[in-house]
Amino acid sequence: VYLDNVRVETACCTSGNDCNDGLGCTADSCVSGQCSHQDLCTNCIRRQTSAVLVLDASASMNANAGGKTRWQRIVEASSALLDSYDFKTNLGVKVFPTGTGSCGVNSGLDLDFHSPVETIAPTLGAVTPAGQSPIAAALAEVEKAYLTTGAQLQAGNKYAILVTDGLDSCGGEAAQQINTLFGIGVRTIVVAFDSPASKKGLSDMALAGRLSKARTAATDPIYIQVENGVDVQKALQEALDLTLNELCNGLDDNCDGQTDEGAPDLAC
Repeated sequence: VYLDNVRVETACCTSGNDCNDGLGCTADSCVSGQCSHQDLCTNCIRRQTSAVLVLDASASMNANAGGKTRWQRIVEASSALLDSYDFKTNLGVKVFPTGTGSCGVNSGLDLDFHSPVETIAPTLGAVTPAGQSPIAAALAEVEKAYLTTGAQLQAGNKYAILVTDGLDSCGGEAAQQINTLFGIGVRTIVVAFDSPASKKGLSDMALAGRLSKARTAATDPIYIQVENGVDVQKALQEALDLTLNELCNGLDDNCDGQTDEGAPDLAC
């Protein structure tokens, strides 16, 4: 009988490299020729994060973005992405403007926390972009939602993901409101169809949100830019992935045995 390609694994070792089990929650070492695996994450419980998608549905979102409108790109990206985040992130949705007038904002969230993801894309698909951009007022409603008893009981990290194509055009101070959100423990991620006129204001909002991107060149945006004005799915995925990563908070947020690894420099 001939046996080929047989691999035998034992607990014997000559160095720590022989004991690497590939798990982030164990410290692997070789002690007296035997592998030892120390559990680093026994008390670590990964908590579900919460995120509100704050979506600009102003008239400018009717602008062309590679054969579709910007809003259609947002709906398309939401439909493609959100199902894979259903059990990872507790999602809510706030669309603006809504209600009466071009700067109106309805009270509360349009889709509350824990809304089924299959309801999000149809809800967004029924929206016709119109009016102006009351960003600060919409974010104030997000603040109220996070201050409710139910939201306060959620132990995970909390976020707002603002997707916009410009600045507040209704007299609000968006960066100031984002700073207020941070004061109650909510970090804001800015995703933007930008323009030369909006870059400074968008940067101010990203800085206030405490999750701005590090620059490799002075001209690089510190918010998440929709590349070529088309790739909303890539930008939105980058934002959603940020909600699952480490924060600069001294905790092992993702239960991999490490603390604050990969947290954006400007978040610290």
